[in-house]
Amino acid sequence: MSWKTKVVSPLSRKIRWSEIKAVLFHSDDWGYCGFCPDLEAASKLVNHFRKKYGKKADHLIKATLETPDDLERLFEVLGKYEDRRGKPPVFQAAYVLGNPDYKKIKESGFQKYYDLPIPEVPKRWRRGDFVSKAFEGIEKGVWLPTFHGLSHFDPERWIKDLQNDPDTQAAFMESCYLSRNDPIASCLYAPSDKEAIKRQKEEIKIGVERFQRVFGFKPFSAVAPFYVWHPQVEGMLAEAGIKAIQGKNLQQIRANFWHRTEGKIFNLVGYKHSYKLWQISSGDRNVGYGIYYITRNVYFEPWGRKDDAIVLKTLEQIRQAWEKDEPAVIITHRANYAHLDEEVVETNIKHLDRLLYMLVTQEDKVTFMTDEEIIKLCEG
Repeated sequence: MSWKTKVVSPLSRKIRWSEIKAVLFHSDDWGYCGFCPDLEAASKLVNHFRKKYGKKADHLIKATLETPDDLERLFEVLGKYEDRRGKPPVFQAAYVLGNPDYKKIKESGFQKYYDLPIPEVPKRWRRGDFVSKAFEGIEKGVWLPTFHGLSHFDPERWIKDLQNDPDTQAAFMESCYLSRNDPIASCLYAPSDKEAIKRQKEEIKIGVERFQRVFGFKPFSAVAPFYVWHPQVEGMLAEAGIKAIQGKNLQQIRANFWHRTEGKIFNLVGYKHSYKLWQISSGDRNVGYGIYYITRNVYFEPWGRKDDAIVLKTLEQIRQAWEKDEPAVIITHRANYAHLDEEVVETNIKHLDRLLYMLVTQEDKVTFMTDEEIIKLCEG
């Protein structure tokens, strides 16, 4: 058996999450120049987006890069509330560290990928200093950047699509990258050939170095776009200093028949296996790499819905997580808070405000936590 794929629950004592009432917020896509820079691009690309994303396209196409005002509005709401320790809720904001340099890619004849490291962005995406604004949230204790990848997609695959796919080409002309709605297009999914693995390792190294240069500290957690990564990526992330992987409970690619068989063998001798991540719970650890998993189990994606049914549904999911003796880990994407339709943003902010109000007034022992705090509890 490979120790690098052996997963154990490290708890020496049973943590009563139902008593702690832990709530974590994970929020993806910050710093990401997606999906459209302006309403002009959105109007031109709506049919192309619908081909890729189906019903989601009409909302996603107006999702955009955050402005300092977007962040200020979010910080104000988060800062209104405290848990039983007197601490506010913390958005663990997953950042993309680079976006396409459309000018240089075009100059290369669409043969080579170039990017702009944040806070640099393509001309149509300029929003003001969204990174400096993030530091205000960090200082207030409501914002904690995490690692979402050097890019939001596999650059090599995207360049190939750019050469052959009319939808990708049309998006490029509007300073948009329209990547495949496909897990293997993730920037953290490395194929098995040696060159791709080497490139993947270098991209993670550069991404983490950029993160540290921008924010002044190494990221504690990482989350893969599409929640999918190749198993070898865990070792690359651990080597780069990542301590925890965020995601859903069905993350990894099942690489081949042997991995599935190996997983069954692990189960028979009392262990979990990281190729069968539907088994994984928050706080479980891959002993070979020393990396932990934090599993998202609550969804707060209002997307501009007018009624507060989404708030009540989210509260129900939070309580269900506690009843199962799990921390409630809420995923809420940037698309809810940075959008070309201001009315959508205002509605979503009100929903977030109501969710937090109900949590602190109806659950007097709620504890707003981070991945690092969860793992410290798991380690005893």
